[in-house]
Amino acid sequence: MGALDFPRGIRASLHSIASTEDPVVIKTILDHLAQAEAATPVSRPFARAPPQQKLPGLAQPG
Repeated sequence: MGALDFPRGIRASLHSIASTEDPVVIKTILDHLAQAEAATPVSRPFARAPPQQKLPGLAQPG
């Protein structure tokens, strides 16, 4: 198992709890994650009009 390189000044420790090198198992996991991502609806902000130059009811300076 290889070591991870962290940016200079970053101190971190990493503990591996499991690993696999079996291509079939890796593909099964990745396929499952892709299916879960496809099933999750994408959150998009509501569309709105662009901001107005002059807001009604506000006195303009000057």
